[in-house]
Amino acid sequence: MSPVRYIDHHGKQILVMDFTTSSSTAEVTQTSEEAKKIVALRKPQSLLALVDFTGMKIDRERIRIIQGMAAHNRPYVRFIALVGLGFFRSIAFRVMLRMMGSLNHRVFGKRERGLEWLVRKV
Repeated sequence: MSPVRYIDHHGKQILVMDFTTSSSTAEVTQTSEEAKKIVALRKPQSLLALVDFTGMKIDRERIRIIQGMAAHNRPYVRFIALVGLGFFRSIAFRVMLRMMGSLNHRVFGKRERGLEWLVRKV
Protein backbone atom coordinates (compact mmCIF):
# COMPACT_ATOMS: atom_id res chain seq x y z
CA MET A 1 0.00 0.00 0.00
CA SER A 2 1.33 3.41 -0.94
CA PRO A 3 2.18 5.76 1.94
CA VAL A 4 0.37 8.55 0.05
CA ARG A 5 -3.21 7.64 -0.78
CA TYR A 6 -6.78 8.81 -0.67
CA ILE A 7 -9.17 7.23 1.77
CA ASP A 8 -12.89 7.64 2.18
CA HIS A 9 -13.99 8.63 5.67
CA HIS A 10 -17.71 9.18 6.20
CA GLY A 11 -18.14 9.99 2.53
CA LYS A 12 -15.30 12.52 2.40
CA GLN A 13 -12.11 11.99 0.43
CA ILE A 14 -9.02 12.54 2.57
CA LEU A 15 -5.42 12.43 1.38
CA VAL A 16 -3.28 10.48 3.87
CA MET A 17 0.47 11.09 3.89
CA ASP A 18 1.74 8.24 6.03
CA PHE A 19 5.30 8.54 7.32
CA THR A 20 4.88 5.75 9.90
CA THR A 21 6.96 3.30 7.89
CA SER A 22 9.59 5.85 6.83
CA SER A 23 12.61 4.54 8.70
CA SER A 24 15.25 6.33 6.64
CA THR A 25 15.75 9.85 5.33
CA ALA A 26 15.52 8.43 1.80
CA GLU A 27 12.06 7.01 2.57
CA VAL A 28 10.94 10.35 4.04
CA THR A 29 12.15 12.06 0.86
CA GLN A 30 10.40 9.51 -1.36
CA THR A 31 7.08 9.85 0.51
CA SER A 32 7.36 13.64 0.48
CA GLU A 33 8.03 13.75 -3.28
CA GLU A 34 5.15 11.37 -3.97
CA ALA A 35 2.84 13.57 -1.87
CA LYS A 36 3.88 16.72 -3.75
CA LYS A 37 3.11 15.09 -7.11
CA ILE A 38 -0.34 13.93 -6.01
CA VAL A 39 -1.23 17.23 -4.33
CA ALA A 40 -0.18 19.28 -7.38
CA LEU A 41 -2.95 17.60 -9.38
CA ARG A 42 -5.65 19.20 -7.24
CA LYS A 43 -7.30 22.61 -7.29
CA PRO A 44 -6.13 25.17 -4.72
CA GLN A 45 -7.79 24.91 -1.30
CA SER A 46 -9.52 21.66 -2.25
CA LEU A 47 -7.79 19.02 -0.12
CA LEU A 48 -8.48 17.54 3.26
CA ALA A 49 -5.25 15.93 4.43
CA LEU A 50 -3.94 13.88 7.30
CA VAL A 51 -0.20 13.53 7.90
CA ASP A 52 0.81 10.70 10.23
CA PHE A 53 4.27 10.87 11.79
CA THR A 54 3.72 8.07 14.33
CA GLY A 55 7.03 6.39 15.11
CA MET A 56 9.04 8.47 12.66
CA LYS A 57 12.45 9.57 13.88
CA ILE A 58 12.75 13.33 13.51
CA ASP A 59 16.05 15.08 12.83
CA ARG A 60 17.08 18.32 11.11
CA GLU A 61 17.23 16.82 7.62
CA ARG A 62 13.81 15.20 7.90
CA ILE A 63 12.33 18.41 9.28
CA ARG A 64 13.76 20.26 6.26
CA ILE A 65 12.18 17.71 3.91
CA ILE A 66 8.79 17.91 5.64
CA GLN A 67 8.90 21.73 5.65
CA GLY A 68 9.56 21.70 1.90
CA MET A 69 6.60 19.40 1.36
CA ALA A 70 4.39 21.57 3.56
CA ALA A 71 5.36 24.74 1.70
CA HIS A 72 4.60 23.08 -1.64
CA ASN A 73 1.27 21.66 -0.44
CA ARG A 74 0.03 24.77 1.41
CA PRO A 75 -1.94 26.31 -1.51
CA TYR A 76 -3.82 23.07 -2.17
CA VAL A 77 -4.80 22.06 1.36
CA ARG A 78 -7.99 23.36 2.91
CA PHE A 79 -7.61 21.59 6.26
CA ILE A 80 -4.86 19.35 7.61
CA ALA A 81 -4.66 17.07 10.63
CA LEU A 82 -1.21 16.19 12.01
CA VAL A 83 -0.94 12.93 13.95
CA GLY A 84 1.72 11.04 15.87
CA LEU A 85 4.03 13.83 16.98
CA GLY A 86 4.24 12.71 20.60
CA PHE A 87 3.45 14.79 23.65
CA PHE A 88 6.25 17.39 23.58
CA ARG A 89 6.32 17.81 19.79
CA SER A 90 2.52 18.19 19.81
CA ILE A 91 2.78 21.03 22.30
CA ALA A 92 5.50 22.71 20.26
CA PHE A 93 3.46 22.39 17.04
CA ARG A 94 0.31 23.73 18.72
CA VAL A 95 2.17 26.77 20.03
CA MET A 96 3.81 27.37 16.65
CA LEU A 97 0.49 27.06 14.79
CA ARG A 98 -1.20 29.50 17.20
CA MET A 99 1.62 31.99 16.80
CA MET A 100 1.29 31.71 13.03
CA GLY A 101 -2.47 32.19 13.29
CA SER A 102 -2.99 28.97 11.35
CA LEU A 103 -6.62 27.92 11.59
CA ASN A 104 -6.52 25.13 9.04
CA HIS A 105 -4.05 22.88 10.95
CA ARG A 106 -4.73 20.82 14.06
CA VAL A 107 -2.57 18.36 15.98
CA PHE A 108 -4.05 15.10 17.26
CA GLY A 109 -2.76 12.18 19.27
CA LYS A 110 -4.73 9.60 17.31
CA ARG A 111 -5.48 9.21 13.61
CA GLU A 112 -9.21 8.63 14.16
CA ARG A 113 -9.62 11.95 15.99
CA GLY A 114 -7.86 13.76 13.15
CA LEU A 115 -10.09 12.12 10.56
CA GLU A 116 -13.23 13.01 12.52
CA TRP A 117 -12.11 16.66 12.78
CA LEU A 118 -11.45 16.82 9.03
CA VAL A 119 -14.88 15.53 8.01
CA ARG A 120 -16.59 17.99 10.38
CA LYS A 121 -14.74 20.90 8.76
CA VAL A 122 -16.57 20.61 5.42
